[in-house]
Amino acid sequence: MILLAHLGNNKVFASEEEPIQLDSVVVSAQKFRTDKQDVPSNISVVDSKTMQDSGVDNLEGLSALAPNIGISKIDTYSTQVVFRGIGGMANMNKVWNINMDGVAIPYVGLDTFLDVDRVEFLRGSQGALYGRNTHAGAVNIITKDPGSSANGNVTLNYESFNTLKARAAAGSPINDVASYRMAVAYKRSDGYFHNEYYDKNDTNNNEQFTARGKVLLQADDKSKLTLGMYADKYESAFDSYGPANGDVTLNTENNRRGHNDGYLLSPTLTWEKDFGSVNVTSISNYSRSNYNYLQDWDFSRFDIMYSTYDEDFNTLSQELRFNGGSDEFKWMFGLFGLWERIDTKTNILFGDDAAANGMSPGDHAQQNSTVNSYIGSSFGQIVYRLFPSIELTGAVRFDYERKTLDWKNKTNLDYVPTGKLDMSKDWLALSPSASIARLFAEKQRVYGSVARGFKSGDFNNVMVEVPLVEHAVDPEYTTTYEVGYKGRLLGNRLELNAALFYIDWDNMQVDIESTEGMFNPYQKMNAGRAHSSGMELEARALIMPGWEVFASLGYMFQYEFDEFRKDATTDLSGKKLPFTNAYTVGFGTVFRTEFGFYAGVDSSISGRKYLVEDNSLKQNAYMLLNAKIGYEKDNWDVYLYGRNLLDERYATTAFSGAKRAGEPLVVGVQCGYTF
Repeated sequence: MILLAHLGNNKVFASEEEPIQLDSVVVSAQKFRTDKQDVPSNISVVDSKTMQDSGVDNLEGLSALAPNIGISKIDTYSTQVVFRGIGGMANMNKVWNINMDGVAIPYVGLDTFLDVDRVEFLRGSQGALYGRNTHAGAVNIITKDPGSSANGNVTLNYESFNTLKARAAAGSPINDVASYRMAVAYKRSDGYFHNEYYDKNDTNNNEQFTARGKVLLQADDKSKLTLGMYADKYESAFDSYGPANGDVTLNTENNRRGHNDGYLLSPTLTWEKDFGSVNVTSISNYSRSNYNYLQDWDFSRFDIMYSTYDEDFNTLSQELRFNGGSDEFKWMFGLFGLWERIDTKTNILFGDDAAANGMSPGDHAQQNSTVNSYIGSSFGQIVYRLFPSIELTGAVRFDYERKTLDWKNKTNLDYVPTGKLDMSKDWLALSPSASIARLFAEKQRVYGSVARGFKSGDFNNVMVEVPLVEHAVDPEYTTTYEVGYKGRLLGNRLELNAALFYIDWDNMQVDIESTEGMFNPYQKMNAGRAHSSGMELEARALIMPGWEVFASLGYMFQYEFDEFRKDATTDLSGKKLPFTNAYTVGFGTVFRTEFGFYAGVDSSISGRKYLVEDNSLKQNAYMLLNAKIGYEKDNWDVYLYGRNLLDERYATTAFSGAKRAGEPLVVGVQCGYTF
């Protein structure tokens, strides 16, 4: 639920001497801090106060503020983000484009917003600054630093489906040099699905523990050392897909509840030093994460087929940046290195009713693999004020990546060949970007930009058959063209942003028919092209102290495959790109009084989207309506809220014809204390 409450931390009730206006929103999208309105691309930002007011604790709740960005759950924790039509195709190994405090952390549960300062949505090709797997866009999550004085908060929620959420955060100086901040969260729920086979309402129950901490050492304003730690663990059943080819429903029939578990441990060391003419930033990170599941693959009460999967990520990365300059000329140069090891295990198994699928009970096939990735990159950027009203920005990044694969399979099926593969592949990528901006008023500008991004080449190692794995795929590329307007009007009480874009998507990694595959008759190949185009409009206004409104609109002119022949008889050229809404609309308001009364309402409308590449499954347009009322007094508050008040039924995703329903009507209460 989105309630746009003084986004940018503007004061709720100004004194008579203070002007009534929106405050600036500072972002790090260009890898240095700048006003959001000065970035020559359309980005959306949500700050901590907005998330606190609305109760948003994951990415899916931010849809109303991010036009042309589709955010949907694949399971209880995995989130798929589609930017302007790009990003909805099936991947081999997962791609990561969500950054936490400057680091792309490989973890499916990363969108848990614990003690977050702001979230930045970067649309379009981001390869020039962010490198691999940002061909669609990127999400930056920035967490809170320790404050200059002792502070903290505690929040407790209870809502529908026996859902309990508890959060606490505290920070304080330790001495003149050191300070700290710690935050913890706990969530448990029965889930909102009903299993008709077991006649139970808790077969998709889940539980999650999250902790985050920072220790900051700062002897003066020219040097800062921050040690951060992020830890998370979740356990969930996996019973969230309804019967295959049926309507969107909250009912399931799976005879296997399954499981969906994961954990993360990720320390980050950040050093920032001002040497006068040059600023240096070093970010070092190690991440260890795991994701594993058991899922019923026939989505029925019969014991036909199920799968288990386990992946283990070990990632070590280092980024070193140098930047300097003046208001007229800014420059940045950076180096980046990464080592990543992915260990995966896929197991496809057939149960007592396997004959329904032409198999025998006990049939199985399995793969075990290890992929090592080695990346070296250099990048740079300049921002040059050519004339007082003309600003030029240019950036470029060079990436080298080498991947190795150690893979083997085993099966009891005579007609499925077994074997071992030992492969390696190298790729190079050059990702430039350029923009020009015309500043025709103090707080208004128009801009034009072009940028390129890429998704890494990869091995299809999660498959269990030799012919589907032995051919690697090369990187795919996007080129984004964008023109836009950004302005602050009416004495800084109205912010208005607009953008038009066109994206070319080349060398796509798509599934093409293979005559050699048994379980899956398709293999990944670079054999597709697509394009998308559209517009975005975002506005927010401060009507009076305590009363703010917002609205957003995204519309896709085109979003379709240009080339994609899936097999000898199936040409998907002209089909719509999957998981892309034809349009998105968001609007709402929040109102506070000096006497403590609070009320907010918002709504988002999502246009039609197709759930599969051949467009045979679709989700029609639907509207989500949310509201919240409460009372705020001194350091404590209490609220009553509801999400999806119209109790809409809609699908977030689909797999093998089965659909996963989105969250139904939810009501809850929240109480909090701040110190």
